[in-house]
Amino acid sequence: KPKSKPNGKTPAKRGRKKRPRDMPQRPLSAYNLFFKAKREKITTSQTSKEIIASAEAIVNASDDPPSKPVNLFKALAVLISREWRGLKQEDKTLYEEEAKEEMAKYQEKLGEYQIRCARKKMKNRKDRDDEELGDDGSDGEGAGRKKRKKKGLKGKGSKQDEDQDEDPFADEDDAEPAKPGAAMQNMGQQGEGFLEMQQQMQQQMQQQMQQ
Repeated sequence: KPKSKPNGKTPAKRGRKKRPRDMPQRPLSAYNLFFKAKREKITTSQTSKEIIASAEAIVNASDDPPSKPVNLFKALAVLISREWRGLKQEDKTLYEEEAKEEMAKYQEKLGEYQIRCARKKMKNRKDRDDEELGDDGSDGEGAGRKKRKKKGLKGKGSKQDEDQDEDPFADEDDAEPAKPGAAMQNMGQQGEGFLEMQQQMQQQMQQQMQQ
């Protein structure tokens, strides 16, 4: 009986996980192979009432008779399990060998199925990653260009970084000295004329003092 939660509600039963259609089905065991073969024999040779009557006779003779009536499936289980227990080991070996062969085939198919699932999972992951790259509204080609652009920036610095690395005084050392302009030449000529006038005035003053 499922336990109730503190709020009084009974938790819902979890459904059995559905097996994928392409997944290999597990093979029958040795007993199940024997059960399958005997069931066909019994159902073709006897009616349902005869089968149930035979099973009820066996069950009622036991120390612990069932509380519920015996149906056809339970009657078959009673009859076939009793026959399996009394089967010789050499007869059981036939079914056990068949079960081993079926299990080997199952393991091979299961391995191929797991490889297909792994490849499908990798493909789905790759498709999901490609979709995430295109979520910014650009197409796949634009996203690829954007990615390549980012990758190129990592290996090569920007134009601004290249300018900062250059020596700011490199051009000054190699530059030729500036030539004086016309204004500088005029100032030099005016200075020479002023010196000549000053010398002439000094000579005149000396002459006047001598007189």
